Amino acid sequence: MFEHLPTPPPAQPAGDHRSTLAARPSRLDGADAIAAYLGKPARWVYQARERRWRVPIRKADGLGLYAFVDELDAWQRDPATLAQ
Repeated sequence: MFEHLPTPPPAQPAGDHRSTLAARPSRLDGADAIAAYLGKPARWVYQARERRWRVPIRKADGLGLYAFVDELDAWQRDPATLAQ
């Protein structure tokens, strides 16, 4: 009776977020990208570097600021950063 309908693709399990993670960048380049990811203003990113806060933001000579998403996520989960 329904032989003409295409078979839908199998559904992903509820906890399977591979497609979401694959689309997420592993490195954020520039203060604007880092700020947007953290939900902070870009000035905060510069202050974090200038004031030597323990935020995993790096500066490459001549290339500007960058950060790795996994390190930022770990920093946000660290209980020591909750007071900042």
